[in-house]
Amino acid sequence: MICRRWSCAAAAFILVACSSSHGDDGNEGQTHWLERCDSDADCGSLSCICDVCIVACDDAQTCSVEGRATECQSSDAAAARALCGGAAPMPICLEPCASGCDSGQRCVGDACVTAEPDGAGGAGADGGDPAGAGGASGAGPASGSGGAAGTMDFDAGADAVDCAQSPPVFPSFDRSCDDALDCGATSRQVDCCGSRIVTGMRSSELERYGAAASECASQFPECDCAAGPPRADDGTTGQVDMVMNVDCIENVCTTTFATPVVPCGPDGLMCTVPGTICVQNMGWTSEFTCQPVPSACQDDRTCGCLAEPLCAPGFACTTVTDEQVSCVCLGC
Repeated sequence: MICRRWSCAAAAFILVACSSSHGDDGNEGQTHWLERCDSDADCGSLSCICDVCIVACDDAQTCSVEGRATECQSSDAAAARALCGGAAPMPICLEPCASGCDSGQRCVGDACVTAEPDGAGGAGADGGDPAGAGGASGAGPASGSGGAAGTMDFDAGADAVDCAQSPPVFPSFDRSCDDALDCGATSRQVDCCGSRIVTGMRSSELERYGAAASECASQFPECDCAAGPPRADDGTTGQVDMVMNVDCIENVCTTTFATPVVPCGPDGLMCTVPGTICVQNMGWTSEFTCQPVPSACQDDRTCGCLAEPLCAPGFACTTVTDEQVSCVCLGC
């Protein structure tokens, strides 16, 4: 189900994995790792970043923390955002959750970060259950702490909305579904810059979710930074000319950003839109191809604009649809 087209500045956030060797107990990586801090002096050889003792990735986006097998997380990765209450000031090194997280830690976006003092760590943005509160159980690319794409930004509270604290608290909602007709899409602000996540939601929950999202947005402090591109449940981001789809995947309403395509001819050829258009060349044989649309014709995808650039001399252009034209040989 296609909900709408998003147009937003392209941005790339790269997650680079890299491991360090394990050292002996008693080194700085073991004694100060993820401890709360006020300055670098509290962290030994580590650094005080986002009020905890960790280290930044090096220039090659790799990590080396004695005694810790760490991976480089981009500053906008789910784990970095959960740890810092927004985008981290730089790419940071964190441990993956594969072997479990230490006591007092939680898993967000496949990396271990500090647990919240109230012990609520580990719940996803719309509930720890991928389907949300009261939803169907099971796996799926949802916004929970174990979500496939690690899109969690909030700690879930029963009914609370508190987006002034770090990380923000947001209630749980039902995302369960039997098919795409059960689902709608909605969005919420996830940081003070105005960045948003677009999430799939059971249609009956959209109004309640919207009220909570509005309250949350009003609680964020103002900060001088540019909003990132909108993110979907599966971790994809809205780039220029992408469309946002919502579907029922493994009984969970799930969003994704994708480049729209249309079929071209009977053999399974697909043309991306609006960058290309399907052209049927009809001579002694019929051939379907995807041809680039000149910038001057983006708003007039008809033969009135496309005939000369797309049809060879001796071929007449016929507009079939906004996504297809035919070039017919006049002497064949």
